[in-house]
Amino acid sequence: MTEQTLTPPAITKALENCTYCPKLCHYACPVAAVEGNETVTPWGLMSVMNLTRKGEIPFDQKTAALAYQCTHCGACTEACALGNPVPAALNHFRERAFAAGIVPAGAKETSLHFRKRSNPYGIDLLTKLQRTFGQEEMAEKGDPVVYFPGCTETEFFPENIKSFLNVVGRLNHFPVPLYPGEIQCCGYPLYAAGDRDGFREIAEIMSHALAEYDTIVTADPVCFTTLTTLYREAGFPIKKKILHRSEFLAPLLPEGFSVVEDKKIFLHDGCFLNGKHCCGAGGLFPVTSPKVSRAMAEAILTESAAAGARTLVTDSPTCELQLKGCHSKEIHVKNLIRVIEGNLVQKP
Repeated sequence: MTEQTLTPPAITKALENCTYCPKLCHYACPVAAVEGNETVTPWGLMSVMNLTRKGEIPFDQKTAALAYQCTHCGACTEACALGNPVPAALNHFRERAFAAGIVPAGAKETSLHFRKRSNPYGIDLLTKLQRTFGQEEMAEKGDPVVYFPGCTETEFFPENIKSFLNVVGRLNHFPVPLYPGEIQCCGYPLYAAGDRDGFREIAEIMSHALAEYDTIVTADPVCFTTLTTLYREAGFPIKKKILHRSEFLAPLLPEGFSVVEDKKIFLHDGCFLNGKHCCGAGGLFPVTSPKVSRAMAEAILTESAAAGARTLVTDSPTCELQLKGCHSKEIHVKNLIRVIEGNLVQKP
């Protein structure tokens, strides 16, 4: 996923480029592949938005909903000969929809949850972290490195956080404490909802808070993209080193260390770290288009099983939640940090 801030002329250019294109990115869109509907291809979505821009059709709840038929995976932009920024252009129309109060119910509910506790689940995530790991695992002022697990891992997969801390300890690295701030979410759900002001507010707060540390390690590729790209585009860059968990651990692992040796274990290279496969978890798709989103995840699992996989490994809590939600009887979904931890135990 690669986003960029677009000026009004750039948005117009992006819309026009898509409208008059012979649909060269049609094959790349995972949403269109599952839906089989021309309207939700990148060309279809951009054409409709262009018609609303020109005033030829109304920008109402029905047309605005189409702006949310995108997972922000960026496959269309990668496939486009012009590199047309389709997700960023569509997000402009999400912002219009949010401002007009005509967003899909799932996007509205997400924003309301965020207003309660600054995360999409509407719960106190900091207290949950403190109760689970103890105050001794929380970062203090002056710590050079901090671990920002993000809202999804904290809420659904605290065992992955424990595994990361264990791996760091086994590799004899100095401790990497947990981020102690009240806000435990990067704010991406607000961005995806079209809540521009809400996202900018979180970006400003978090960019200052995280800048206290020299290195920020994050578990979720969604958080990584938000902190490194979306914050910068919003005008609040974090001028410190930001690493995804896998990047941080890679140089610390023993020479010759093999993460996966079993040929029945496949890796899900999710789209938010420039991978090739979208499971339908991005862009608030699970709450705005739950049936299609689930079908996308099921397609990943079905294809993997057909290729011989029995375990599907991902290094994204967001993808992990999405894929596990399908309750596949053929494939076990596992986070990469758990695999690394297990292999380190077996090969001291």
